[in-house]
Amino acid sequence: MRDSDVTVVFSLAPKLTGGSLKTVEFARKHSKPLIHVSAVDPDPAGRLQRFLEDNVIDTLNIAGPRKSKEPGIAEFVYRILDQAFFAP
Repeated sequence: MRDSDVTVVFSLAPKLTGGSLKTVEFARKHSKPLIHVSAVDPDPAGRLQRFLEDNVIDTLNIAGPRKSKEPGIAEFVYRILDQAFFAP
């Protein structure tokens, strides 16, 4: 994370806990741009797309809870990344 330009934290829940919350704290401490993309956001892919367009990025850090903590998180992340990067 220290070597990345920005961090995207994905979650199904609107509130972060554990390691995901620590990632946000670390990014803020080091003044790294970050966004939390949650399944409850009205337009998660659009928010992510705008964030990516607004920042200069060579290295993107993607973080979030373990699959065991939030079943379905992997599918959510794949769907949002696909929409943000490949949607017309």
